[in-house]
Amino acid sequence: MRWKVNRKILAVILCAAGMIGLSGCQTQFSLRDRLLIQGMGVDYADGQYNIYVQALDISEDGNTSMMVYETKGDTVIDSLNNVTLQVGKKPVYSHNLTVVLGRSTAEHGLQETIDFFVRHPETRASAKILMAQDRAEEIVTYKRDDKIVPITDLEDLIKQSDLNGKCVNISMVDLVNLLDNSSTAPYLPAVGLVNGELFSVGTALFDEQGFFKDLLTSEETRGLLFLTGQMEHGIEVLSVEEDTTVSLEITMAKTDIKPRIVNGLPVFEISVYCTANVDSIDGGPHQVYGEQYYSIFSQKLEESIKKQMEDSLEVCIHREQADVFSFGRRLHQAERSWWKEHEADWTNLMTRAGYKIDVTADIARVGQELSPTLGEDGRNN
Repeated sequence: MRWKVNRKILAVILCAAGMIGLSGCQTQFSLRDRLLIQGMGVDYADGQYNIYVQALDISEDGNTSMMVYETKGDTVIDSLNNVTLQVGKKPVYSHNLTVVLGRSTAEHGLQETIDFFVRHPETRASAKILMAQDRAEEIVTYKRDDKIVPITDLEDLIKQSDLNGKCVNISMVDLVNLLDNSSTAPYLPAVGLVNGELFSVGTALFDEQGFFKDLLTSEETRGLLFLTGQMEHGIEVLSVEEDTTVSLEITMAKTDIKPRIVNGLPVFEISVYCTANVDSIDGGPHQVYGEQYYSIFSQKLEESIKKQMEDSLEVCIHREQADVFSFGRRLHQAERSWWKEHEADWTNLMTRAGYKIDVTADIARVGQELSPTLGEDGRNN
């Protein structure tokens, strides 16, 4: 499978290829003997890894095309070695390497799968890693206008969803750090095909050992972002009255979590402060939205954020017993003696802990009225 690559992409690849240690004509010659890997999808079936490698191919006349190579093996490294045998070129991994794990791979477990990417000297800690809602093959071979979409475009998709406050953004080093913390459960951004189009579909939730547990919705993901202090911006569309909908743009959010022990059990006091702007109001043309509506908007926003956080807690803590919020780490830091005694039973104790949420939203004032009434001539009164 091939498609023409634009000059900017080729320029980036050529610059990155400087790592090979050659220059001038030797560099161009060596590039033709290299498999320039942009990313890969990893599925697992029948005891073997099925890997789909997306790579740039450079011909002798300098033309470039995107190729997808399919291979399988007992381990990830075994599969990738088989690609080398198949193509006859030495692999070179992009600085912007993107790895997509199929759901079957996630269910098999993260530890064994990512071992290669952690240990290999050419893969970067900044490599992006995601989970496919179904098969990784669907993502790596996804086409738009009969052209394979570069897997590196997934990073732009995640960034855009991150700007909307509905997606987490995880690098390989982030995932390794989460797995290294025995009290914290890892998570990954999830992507999938919806009506034939590629979308961010929420957050893949894992247990502390790295086995897939559940998929958080976009709203539950936003709750996770607030609870982990990663929420920075996003759009909230709220129903204010029967015929009025307001769109609020969250411009800043700050989360503070204070753990304490009450009657032998942890209690987490979680406070969120955020600011927002009124983006748009969809209501009756003669409705006045004056100063008194700011308090209504604030209240509705606070209620919405609190519910998202509560829903995320319900799925992660109470249903799946997966501490993606690092509550255990906070207890370890703040209540060392209690944690030393109860660490081994944290998976059960987290469901008995108390979680008190307080949200304060400050809506920016833009004037005396948000939407003045219109006169019969259609002009503002």
